[in-house]
Amino acid sequence: MSHSKNLGNWTWDIETHLMTYNLMKINALGYDAGEIPARVTYAFFTDKIYIEDYPVVRDAILAIMKGESDNFDVTYRIRTKYGGFRWFQDRCDVTMRDDNGKPIIAAGITFDVTEIKLKATDTIEDVRDLATESETAIAFASERMDPLTHTLNHMGMDARLAIEIDAVSL
Repeated sequence: MSHSKNLGNWTWDIETHLMTYNLMKINALGYDAGEIPARVTYAFFTDKIYIEDYPVVRDAILAIMKGESDNFDVTYRIRTKYGGFRWFQDRCDVTMRDDNGKPIIAAGITFDVTEIKLKATDTIEDVRDLATESETAIAFASERMDPLTHTLNHMGMDARLAIEIDAVSL
């Protein structure tokens, strides 16, 4: 039977963008705790999201930041340390607001739903499509990341800056 794997709870300080997360999520992406910065913002995760899934996740995050939504439930593909992809599902709720009702803390849970997604892919065409999507996603990621330092390059910084400008203009 296909099932999802609970990768633990996380919290998001909306004002500082800082995240607390369960190490199971980091391990599912192929990282060890020592490879992760001491201060992790949501960008650590969003910068790894598959290009076609990125707008849905971005819009959900911005809706929370703007106070247009109290929650989200998104499923997306995310790049692992080794260049492959896993399917994650995040469920998020605003858990704290300031005196003016502006959201300041959100909490959520992440599930690895890769097995479910792969079992749903039961035809040769679907498998070929997934391979093509992975090649495209790796190419997209390589366009945004420096291969040596694994940091954002100019194109990646432009994408990150667009999100930050949207956040500031709230």
